[in-house]
Amino acid sequence: MKFNWGTKIAIVYTVFAAAMIIMLLRSCGIDSPLIEENYYNKELQFRSLKDFKDNVSIKNKMPILQTSLEEVVWVFDSSMNQGAKGSIVYKHLSEPNYDRSDEFEFSGITEIRVPRTQFNRGIYQAELFWHVGSDTFFIQKQITF
Repeated sequence: MKFNWGTKIAIVYTVFAAAMIIMLLRSCGIDSPLIEENYYNKELQFRSLKDFKDNVSIKNKMPILQTSLEEVVWVFDSSMNQGAKGSIVYKHLSEPNYDRSDEFEFSGITEIRVPRTQFNRGIYQAELFWHVGSDTFFIQKQITF
């Protein structure tokens, strides 16, 4: 069967249009992880965490992490132990069952000691969140055991 050039263009156009319609219908049925229902609330949470991280730099309140074979020690500046309250969350990056969290309150101490025996082997994401007066601070550090 022989086609003239007009018929060939019509066939190519019809096949192209059918392929586009099929791809459109298939894409409507796929959930996209990029679409968030509460994107505004998540953006506000992210922005507040960013502000808390910036507070650490602005106020020069970065705690020092010291690890040894026996323990993990967080050493804080003595100027920030006046009434500071907060929490440390240790998230195991490959096994969520190993996660742990600790609450702390400074009343005359400037360091937090955690025995290494309380941790399993692996990489942890440590998230410190604390308040001093009206200021809030947040940092993240990776620790490998």
